[in-house]
Formats: sequence, C-alpha cells, structure tokens
Amino acid sequence: MIRKSVRLIPHHLYARKRLVARRPLARDFALNLRTAGLPAPALLTLGLLAVSLFAAISPSIVPSLSAQGAVSSVPTASEIAISSRAVPEAIVASSTAPEAILAFPTAATVTKADSYFVTLAKDYFAWDCENHPVHATYIGVHDFDGELDDVSPVAIKKEEKATAEFLKKLLSFDPSELSATHRYDYVILKDHLEYELFSMRELKEWEKSPLAYTDIAGGAIRSLLSRDFAPLDVRLRAVISRLDKFPRLLEEAKANIKSSSRVATETAARQNEGLISYIEEDVRRTASLAPALEESVRVASDVATEALESFGTYLEKDLLPRSTADYRLGKELYAKKLRYALGGDVTTDELVAKARKRYEEVRKEAIQLSRKIHDDMVREGRLKNHVHGQGVAADEEIAREVFSELAKDHAEADGLLDQCKQYCAQLESFIRKKDIIALPANQKLDVEWTPEFERGVADGGLESPGPFDANQKAFFYVAPVHEEWTKEEKESFLREYNDYLEMIFCMHEALPGHYVQGWYANRFPSLVRAMLENGAFVEGWAVYSEQMMLDAGYGAGDPKLQLSELKWLLRVIINAIIDPELHTGAMTEKEAIDLMIHGGFQEEREANGKIVRASLTSTQLTTYFVGVDGIRDIERLYRKKMGENYSQREFNEKLLSFGSPPLKYLKEMMLEETQ
Repeated sequence: MIRKSVRLIPHHLYARKRLVARRPLARDFALNLRTAGLPAPALLTLGLLAVSLFAAISPSIVPSLSAQGAVSSVPTASEIAISSRAVPEAIVASSTAPEAILAFPTAATVTKADSYFVTLAKDYFAWDCENHPVHATYIGVHDFDGELDDVSPVAIKKEEKATAEFLKKLLSFDPSELSATHRYDYVILKDHLEYELFSMRELKEWEKSPLAYTDIAGGAIRSLLSRDFAPLDVRLRAVISRLDKFPRLLEEAKANIKSSSRVATETAARQNEGLISYIEEDVRRTASLAPALEESVRVASDVATEALESFGTYLEKDLLPRSTADYRLGKELYAKKLRYALGGDVTTDELVAKARKRYEEVRKEAIQLSRKIHDDMVREGRLKNHVHGQGVAADEEIAREVFSELAKDHAEADGLLDQCKQYCAQLESFIRKKDIIALPANQKLDVEWTPEFERGVADGGLESPGPFDANQKAFFYVAPVHEEWTKEEKESFLREYNDYLEMIFCMHEALPGHYVQGWYANRFPSLVRAMLENGAFVEGWAVYSEQMMLDAGYGAGDPKLQLSELKWLLRVIINAIIDPELHTGAMTEKEAIDLMIHGGFQEEREANGKIVRASLTSTQLTTYFVGVDGIRDIERLYRKKMGENYSQREFNEKLLSFGSPPLKYLKEMMLEETQ
C-alpha cells in the first residue's frame, strides 16, 4: 500500500485556511479593460502586456498570470481573455503564490490555451497548498510550515465554493485546443475537481470519522521532522507553531463529527494515543538537539498533549458510545466513488464478476502448484502425517497443508525490520544485475517501523517524498507485531508474513514497486501529474512488478516463492470482491472472512485486519486488481506493437515516465507515443 505518498492526507476531505485577496493591482486593471468593451483578442494582448509591466515594476505584486487569468464569456480557447478574477475575491489565495509552484517545470506551452491552462493549474495548486498546509509540507512546499489546517464549518464551505469556481473556469474553454500533454492534464484535473466536490457534498468524511483529524495532527508534526529539508531550528519553530494550534484543530473536530462507525472511532483512539507518545518521546528527543528551542518545544508539546488527551477522552467517553453509524457506503455512493477511484467507467457488478472469474483461475493454479510442492515435501520427509487422495476436497486440504508448512518459515517479531532491509538489498542487487529498470539516483530509502499514530489500517507501506522535495529520502514502513495482541494473534501475523510473503511485500512496496515508481513520477514535467496520482496505476504497477521479478529469475525458480506470489495475487483478487460487496451489502463480514481464510488461504488475523481496512478505505482495495489487469493489457498491446524489438526495461521505464495517470489515458500515451 502506498502510504500517503505525495499526499499524506486525502485533501479532498478537508477545508483549510481562510484566504485573503491577492494581486489587486492586476485584477483592477483587468476589470477596467473588460468594462471598456474591447474585443477578446485585444483584451488578451493588453492584459498580458499589463501583467508583464506590473511584474517588471514589482515581481512581488504579479509573480505570474495566475488567479486573474480567465476566459471570456465565449467558451473557446481562441477567445481567452483577462477576466476580473478566476476565483471570487473572498476565496482567492494569498498575496504571493509559493515559488515552488510557480517554478515547477511544465511541458511546452504551444497554444494560448496551453498557457491559460498552466497558469490556472498553478493557481489552483497554489491555493490548495495554502488551504492545506500539512499536505503542502509533505509535498515539499514549505511556505506554510507553521500553519495548521482550518477545519471549521466556514472554511469547509469556502473550500467547496473555491473548488466549484476552479472547476467552472476549467470547463469554460475548449480542451481540444490544448496540446497533447496539457489535454491529458486537463481531464485529470477536471476529474480531480469533480471528485473533490463529490467528496465534500456527498461523502462528508469530516462529519463521519475522527480519523480525518488524527491524520492531520500526526502528519502536521512528522512531516516537519522526518526529512531534513531545512535546518533543524527552522523546522522546530514550525513544529512549535503547529503544536500551539492543536487545541483549535481538535475543538473544531469535536464540533464537526456528527456520527462515526465504531471501527473508525476505535482506530482513531489508538492513533491518538500513539501521537501523544510520539510528541512526548520523539519530538522532545529531537528538540534536545537544539538546546535554544528545547524549552519552547516542551511548552508547546504540553499544550498539544493536553489537547490530545482531551480529544482522547472525547473519543472514548463521548463518541464511542454513540458510534453506531454503518461504515458501508451503499450501492449508489460506492458506484460514484469507484468511478473516481479507478479513473474509469467499470461498474461494481462488472468488477466483481471479473474478479470472481479470475479468482477461480488463480486458485486452480495455486492448488496445482501446491500438489507439486506437497509431493516434494513428502519426499524430503518434511511432512509426516500428510493428506492423501484426489478430488476437490483433497486438493484444498493439500494446498492448506502446504501453505501451513511454508508459514512456519518466518522471522521473529523483533527481526522483521532487519529482514526487510536485507531483502531490499538483495532486490536492488538483482535489479541492477538483470538490468530490469534504472533505479532511483540521489534518493535514500529508509526502512522503519510504521509510526504508532499511523497504525491500524494497513500492515506497512511506502511514503515517497513529494515532487518539490524529490531528492529527499523515502520511507518503507514495516508494521510491527502489536504488543497488545494475544499470543495466537502474534503468531498468526508472523505466519501470514512468512519469509516468502515478506519478500513479495518488499518487492511491492519498495523494489521495484512503489519506491521506484514514486521516484519516476516525481520527474515528469507536469504540475498536475506531480500533484495527482491514480491509485489503480500506482498499485497496479506494484503488483505487476512482483511477477515481473519472478519471471526475470528472482528466487531461481523456487516453486514455494511462486506459490506465495499466487497467494498474494489471490489476496489482490479477493480484495476486489469483498470491498464492493461489503459496502453494497451483498456480503456479510463473516462471508468475507470465510472467503479470505478458506478461499485465499489467509491467516485469521490477516482476514480480520482486512475487514477493518475495507471499512475505513472504501474502494482503495479494488485498485490493485484493476490496476494490474490494466497494466498487463497495456503490456500485451505494447509487445504486439514492438514485436521482436520489445524490451522489458524499455517498457518499464516508458510506462513509469508519464507520471501516475489513469490507465485509460496511459494506454493511449504508451501506444501513441504522446505525453
């Protein structure tokens, strides 16, 4: 699972900081031009000249043709004109857009429509960063590092209004007049803005889940301390500023939350406790490295922990007893969210039908390979009282016996982290030796335990640096065995993530999976694709890369590793069945658990944990199956196109070279050789 990667917080869920008007001089000049009654082409020429003049006089006044650039009443790109504003005055961004946004490299602007679109996109993301300062820090925009998100009802309403205005401006000209790269970016940005509005108007997560707020609070501090993007004293001053704002954030959270599911409240309560520990231990330990600020950090930490303790009491004593909301989205909402999550038009029924068909195929293959391994184990004397016989029942018992035997080969709880580090080193060496893909340069990968305040949803993941901090380190998080688990739960976890599955996990999350893909994505010259990623492509690449490594010879053809990959693939497929069927009411939790344990040969703890994850991350679990299926389709077509000239390395690098767009657009890019 890609963990909060470029966007730590799904920023469509929240609204942030109140905004003030910007660039009034250019705006007023533009207004005067429009009221003079000049035709659109003349407006454009005079407007651009005026903006250039103002920029020459005072760059701080007009750093770019941004929020003030808009289309005229004629909705074609050929008649783009300078409007009075692109966003109403009450909701325009700050006096100066972040330099990182303005300076971000973009594809060539060939047409007037290109220029307008680029400035509109930059203006949107500049506004987005000020409105979502924690998200801005994670992606590497550090203009607002001391700020904390405003989640008040007033701010949420302004967020919705601003998003609608940006979408209106985007839809007000003809995208056919854009050059190829910008035309793709246009539809990606349009889909994103539509999803933002859907999230705010229909999903309304800020009213339904306290996890929205524990995410903001935890990310607000860790985003400042996990990477050395600035001197420690600079980052600690931002930490102090944000810690001081925790009481306001958490009081707004209490006022916003109307209902919650029990699983969301319980998970948030555990994460809240983890955040308190992080502040009291990690933050204060880091502050000891800057003695001049140590006392200020201590005082701010006390303010924050007191607010968090109060929030924890609220979660346990107030919200939990009334957390009776159903986490299921229902058929209508799920169908809408699925379309946005996948970036395509597949229906829920089509997805489930396709997944069930593939489930039968892969499960049959796994059982057949299990029989071969079973025979080998019997000959080796590894199985004493083993299963005999033929038929479906015997096949399943034999497969279960083999998986149970493989599960015995696992690290101890305190050895999981070192094991993942070792596997990553082996994977890197193999990729270089086989020349599978060019690996990240000038970027370090840190393998660490998952932070306590982020646990409870997935068993680890990858956090890439943002596009504006592209050479900062990436984090591969490994979930530890939880101390509060029973002895049986701990053993179940270790059996599931045995030596073979842990190796595949490292391929998926790190090399050549998310870590490599994130590095490539940060280098495509498009602000839209740097800021927005399609989950189906991101997860699809990670799954695709697993089998690609085995096909290249990793593991020396070990059938036990191949069987473990089939089990992992079964998990991917089953996820695409249980997620939609749970949320639409077509499957009970017990039926989902039975399918995972008996159909997918999963351990009980893994199955129970997946129910929690499905309840908290609706539609995300479908992205793996849809993504890998789409990438394999692209590979098939690309192989056919290239014939004898097909190269796996060339395919890999080209596939990752376009950023992280939806698969339906990626297929066109790959086959038409456009960007």
